[in-house]
Amino acid sequence: MQASARSFLRHPPWLLLGCLLLGLCYCFLFVSALAQEGESRPDPLEAALADAGIGAKAIGYAPRGSWLRYPDPKHIPYLNRLFPDLFAHPDRIDDLLRTMGQAARDFLRPEYAEQNPDGLFRTCFYVGWDLRRSGFRDYEADLYEKVPAEGDPISFAVERIYRDLGRTFDIHVLSKPADWPLLRKQVEDASSALDPELRRIVGQAILDLADALRWHRLAFRRVNGKDILAAWELRDLGATQFDAMEYHPSIDDVAKDLDEASLITSARKVVWAGGRLERSLRLWSLRPGTDMSGPRLDILTPAGRIVLTGSGDDRHEEKGVLLAIDLGGNDTYVGSTGATDSPLRGVSLALDLSGNDKYLASDERTPSQGSGLFGTGVLIDVSGDDRYEARGSSQGYGFFGTGLLADLSGDDQYVLEVEGQGASEFGVGVLIDVDGDDRYQILSCGQGFGGVGGGVGTLVDLAGDDTYVAEPDSSKGHRPDYHSGGKVNYSYAQGAGAGRRGDLNDGHSWAGGVGTLLDLDGDDSYRSGNWSAGSGYWYGMGFLYDGSGNDRYTASVFSLAAGAHFCIGALIDEEGDDKYEGLGDSHTGMAFGHDYTVALLFDGGGDDTYRYGRDGFGYAINMSQAFFIDVGGDDRYTIDSGGTGFGVTDFRKERDLRLTVDRAYTGDSVQVGLFLDTGGKDTYLERDPKSGEEGPSPTRKDGASQRRPEHPPTDSEGRHAGIFRDLAEPAGSLGWFRRRVYPRPVPKPAGK
Repeated sequence: MQASARSFLRHPPWLLLGCLLLGLCYCFLFVSALAQEGESRPDPLEAALADAGIGAKAIGYAPRGSWLRYPDPKHIPYLNRLFPDLFAHPDRIDDLLRTMGQAARDFLRPEYAEQNPDGLFRTCFYVGWDLRRSGFRDYEADLYEKVPAEGDPISFAVERIYRDLGRTFDIHVLSKPADWPLLRKQVEDASSALDPELRRIVGQAILDLADALRWHRLAFRRVNGKDILAAWELRDLGATQFDAMEYHPSIDDVAKDLDEASLITSARKVVWAGGRLERSLRLWSLRPGTDMSGPRLDILTPAGRIVLTGSGDDRHEEKGVLLAIDLGGNDTYVGSTGATDSPLRGVSLALDLSGNDKYLASDERTPSQGSGLFGTGVLIDVSGDDRYEARGSSQGYGFFGTGLLADLSGDDQYVLEVEGQGASEFGVGVLIDVDGDDRYQILSCGQGFGGVGGGVGTLVDLAGDDTYVAEPDSSKGHRPDYHSGGKVNYSYAQGAGAGRRGDLNDGHSWAGGVGTLLDLDGDDSYRSGNWSAGSGYWYGMGFLYDGSGNDRYTASVFSLAAGAHFCIGALIDEEGDDKYEGLGDSHTGMAFGHDYTVALLFDGGGDDTYRYGRDGFGYAINMSQAFFIDVGGDDRYTIDSGGTGFGVTDFRKERDLRLTVDRAYTGDSVQVGLFLDTGGKDTYLERDPKSGEEGPSPTRKDGASQRRPEHPPTDSEGRHAGIFRDLAEPAGSLGWFRRRVYPRPVPKPAGK
């Protein structure tokens, strides 16, 4: 007791509490000092704009109904739901792409797939359905009904298809309702040789697809069959600008009467069913003693064939398939695989468990390899080094529906002419490749293409050193673009969104959609022609996002974060020593905008090399906003002498002559061409186009700043600014890219 009293006198509680409070005060002051130090370093992007007299509220566009001559987005049908917000707030583009990329990383990684069947479903939500239509969530697809524990699960599920369709067919002839026992007996006999667990897995998949079919019928309940047949015949809707696509009223009529919420509900169920089927088969195949070689099943239903084959090297030429399962082997698939191959085929799911497979579709009118035309088509290949070849409307393509091609491992090759590899019009098209060094080759309209009708097209590659080619040479594939004298193709690829421009002819304009290429890891190569690599056109949005690696980008005009006519184009590369190069007679620019375009090119680190032709980096004309930003690294920039330069705005003469007429909206808008390089020792060169000799730029150098016009313009001068700024030291954080905090300079020791 006395010892306790002495301890209390020596260390009273109030003294201990005081020491604690004093320590907390010191911590608070220290943190506050650090915060004030960070706040004292202005955001270099905002500072560059502010020095030119441009505030944060002036960035982006919010069109008004009083802007005459401006195509009011309220009167442009099928405007994608993301467009108004991103057009008004370009700083949110990075947030969107980062969210999409992180969702793919989280849900496609092998560790997640081992424990969960919903990885493909949740990825498709974030990179597909949610970009097109709000109102859904990523939790589940509401597939709760299970096949019964007693009896034959396959016959139970097949009978559900017949009953839902109001039909009583046996395998061969029309029969009466009393003939259900005959149907059941035929299906039971066909599946009796299968392993009981395999029968349960297949039966559950059929039952899931039966539910998806029910929602598909609801989706088209009001649509005129003649309109469906007329629209079904159409292909290659991406050729909207350069081939002067004819106006097809049947498309408008289908869109008017379609219940898209029910159609997406059907698609969600098919993708969920595919994910559950993949995981169940994979776990079943790993059981000791499982026989993968013998199973075989072929059942005809009113909704399509159900085909199951074993692990041999099979050749598949089946048509009209509802569900196809192959358990292994080096297989060859010919024709339509995992695709809705007729207007009556609302759902098709194909899954190959293993093997080095070939998927071939030589008919240009045959949708295949994960294609949903007026429905949902899904192809899942679990493992193997595979080759996919098709002519059009394939490899993750959607038209009034959802198409998904998912390859979960292996070094794969994708070859396509037009419309696919993650492309869509009036729907959703997704290509997912989880692993391997892959090669993607296309002529036009793919590798992340969002076409007319607010289509959402996304290509996701999680890992590997990948190669992307959209053939630029019009002599090797004919899609010539007049912007390059017909020598270079228009690609509409590698993150491109394009609509149908009707303002010059019939007045039927259709907004473009969202085209996105997400490559999250690896040293990658991108090569394309015009209108590609983060390009937009006519209320379309094109995004290319690369997460890491030493990458190479080669493209021509209206590419590499560019666009024209009321659109958004962005290219974001997170890190790595990257090379960017203009192809041939490149003469627009990286981060280039024409006629109310928002263009953004952001490179987040590394020693990068940029080489372009006549025009420059961060180049805006005719009321656009173009932002070129490189953070850190010792970078090298080369441009043709006499070119436009870095951070430039311009008005064409015909636009100048109309300024008094256009005053209603040019006076409300701000045009910006910004070039910003923060940190690193950078080199600026100019190249003589005739001799090819290169030398230091006489006007641009490391640590320099320029502004054109020299003094911030007033409203009467059109409110425009061209900004060049190279910061020799790292500089705080960039507010548009909120998760990045760049290192401050290390202070020099006192006295030195």
